[in-house]
Amino acid sequence: MKGINWMVAIGAALIGAYRFRYRLINTASSYPLLRKALVRLTMNIPYLRKKLLGHMFQSR
Repeated sequence: MKGINWMVAIGAALIGAYRFRYRLINTASSYPLLRKALVRLTMNIPYLRKKLLGHMFQSR
């Protein structure tokens, strides 16, 4: 029974985080240390790094 309650709680937290993802990102990016940590985390993920750098440095 406890396992089901944990699964429901985690599922609800994930749904809430997805629903308010932009508000969470804006809040997190308003704190310099947290913003720096998020950028470092994002740049450590190869797929995201490739997509972001390709988009930022494309020639027009």
